[in-house]
Amino acid sequence: MNGLEQIKKRTGFTLIEVITTIFIMSLLMMLVLPNVNRIRQFAEKKQSEAFCHHVQNQVDLFKGQYPGYDVSLPSLAEHGFMSKAQVEQFEREKLILRGDQVKRPE
Repeated sequence: MNGLEQIKKRTGFTLIEVITTIFIMSLLMMLVLPNVNRIRQFAEKKQSEAFCHHVQNQVDLFKGQYPGYDVSLPSLAEHGFMSKAQVEQFEREKLILRGDQVKRPE
């Protein structure tokens, strides 16, 4: 009897168990990954909108402090209303500064 018990005792997983586990994991990944990408795109869009509002606030502050000056990226950076990194992000996002309004490209 002792030898028969040792034969029936398993030491690993069967092929069916491994395939089933891989199938379930891949199914879960197929359900999760599209949601992760959608959330990332939503966060990037919100961050871009927040940056646009921030730049608009900086333009408004500039106009309040220097009413006679024309608003431009160099003048905003020169007077300390925008940092070099913000100017680079402004150009990267291809925002448009018309008069005293910040607009997104259409």
